[in-house]
Amino acid sequence: MGNNPKLFISGKAYFASSRMEEGLPLLPYKIINTIIWGIASRAQRLYPVEIVGMLFMANHFHLCLVAIDPQAVSDFFRYMKAELGHAVNRMLGRRKHTVWEAGYDSPIVLTAPDVMRYLVYLYSNPVSAELIDSIDQYPGVSTWEMFDARQTSKKARWIRRSAIPLLADQLSEADDQALTQQLLLDCPIEQTFTLAPFSWMKCFRCMQDVSVEEMRKKLLAMIRTEEMTLRTLRFSEGRTVMGPQALKSQSIRTPYSPNKFTPRMICLCSDVELRIEYILWFRSLVRKSREAFALGKDGNVTVAYPPGFFPPRGKVQAHWLPSAFIT
Repeated sequence: MGNNPKLFISGKAYFASSRMEEGLPLLPYKIINTIIWGIASRAQRLYPVEIVGMLFMANHFHLCLVAIDPQAVSDFFRYMKAELGHAVNRMLGRRKHTVWEAGYDSPIVLTAPDVMRYLVYLYSNPVSAELIDSIDQYPGVSTWEMFDARQTSKKARWIRRSAIPLLADQLSEADDQALTQQLLLDCPIEQTFTLAPFSWMKCFRCMQDVSVEEMRKKLLAMIRTEEMTLRTLRFSEGRTVMGPQALKSQSIRTPYSPNKFTPRMICLCSDVELRIEYILWFRSLVRKSREAFALGKDGNVTVAYPPGFFPPRGKVQAHWLPSAFIT
């Protein structure tokens, strides 16, 4: 138990990320977008979570969510990463190849301003990576269009592993369209992806008097301000963006190894005192869970894990957050 155990608390907001070990296989071809939407919607149907925002880049994803059932959050990510891993291997013609880096980062977000800040980060990710000038132009999978259009549901197909074809290094627009149409014919079962872009507001007492429309306008303004800041910096340094067409013309077999490695976070919180207090509380629970794990190895299974943690071969117990951390 070298890594911190996962702790998910019902009714709280989380910002999750995961990255692939190598390559850039999740390029924004139409067929790949169709596969991703199908897997994400299937994961959500099997393991309900409230998705606040989601965006896939070529080798990683970011997802903001609110936990409903703590057990379902872990199962949701396990299923989604496993199915996407199988999909990538089928598209690349590989067998039993490790696709994702181990685990995923999923810190709790402790304040409403931090949720807003990380939603801006999520939707600005392709702009900060200098792929596009605005999130409006992004051809990959994201919930931006749903958020911008006030759309809370989207139809997607359940994509079976066996239906996913081997793909050429690069696809013309015509080939991409033809392969997508065939995939849709082979996978006729529809399911619904649901977006709850403002469900995080109920996690914080300070949001009780803030309307959804007011928050929508504020988030839109923050995202546009961030785009303008990035655009101005890019222009001053003489750089340009790749653009959506160039993005869609890359090879799915592009060799790439991540060169940035950041530590996994326990929480996201700009309030330093609150962050320290939460980390100390979390670590006290970690010590108890490790003590229970050690005793369990010795045959003593009567010692209970702290609520919210995931015991080996067991089901997570319901949990609550002390009032000191409810802002």
